[in-house]
Amino acid sequence: LISDMASMRRGSVYFLLVAASIWFGIMGSCKEIVTEQHILKRESRSYLFIFPYLAAKIFVLTLVLCVQTSLLAIMVVPFLLELSWIHTIWIGLILWIAAFVSASMGLFISSVVTSYRVALTLVPLLMIPQLLFGGLLRPLVDLEHTSSAWSHLTNVLSAITVQRWSFEAILTTDAYAKGGILKLQINPKASGELDLVQAKNTSLVSSFFKPRKWGNIEMGYLWPPLLYLLCTNLIFFIGGYIALRWRFT
Repeated sequence: LISDMASMRRGSVYFLLVAASIWFGIMGSCKEIVTEQHILKRESRSYLFIFPYLAAKIFVLTLVLCVQTSLLAIMVVPFLLELSWIHTIWIGLILWIAAFVSASMGLFISSVVTSYRVALTLVPLLMIPQLLFGGLLRPLVDLEHTSSAWSHLTNVLSAITVQRWSFEAILTTDAYAKGGILKLQINPKASGELDLVQAKNTSLVSSFFKPRKWGNIEMGYLWPPLLYLLCTNLIFFIGGYIALRWRFT
């Protein structure tokens, strides 16, 4: 068993891993198209098709990000988190998915803007909301019992970030994903001193996110976030394709 405070420190390592992967994806892709817009404008008049061009960009970025996220997981997970190589592989896979979606976001930005400086200016504007509403500074489980307008706005802003869903998915790979977190809860209505503070055994992911249910069926913490990330990647790809078709054909 580890304490609730130790689980927060452990979760912060996962949070920084995801943030670094998102940074890899955005920085590696935000310049890919905007720096080639003059060539793209000239070649699109001949035999250049937008879809293979965009697919080739994503394919190359996928290979580069696979190497980057794998090295990141190998350097951090066995030493800071003290997990096995099986856990390292799963964590590296989720980090790669987060970087892949972020690369699609960066390609979409690079397809829309007309200057490399504008693309670099948008990178902090994309990263800061990921860090603020990703689920670490204010865990969404703390907003479960609040009904103010600001809490609903926080949930909405958190729901549209890549960091939030990647952070939830990667917490399911930890050794404490199913239990082992000793969380102390204060019961002010207790009649005796022994019942004033109660200890509850929870999991690492439930320390940050509330369970997701569809009726009486629990959806879990892993597959809904991964499905959301894949759908987000598809939306960014289609958006980049439409933007390039509108600009250069």
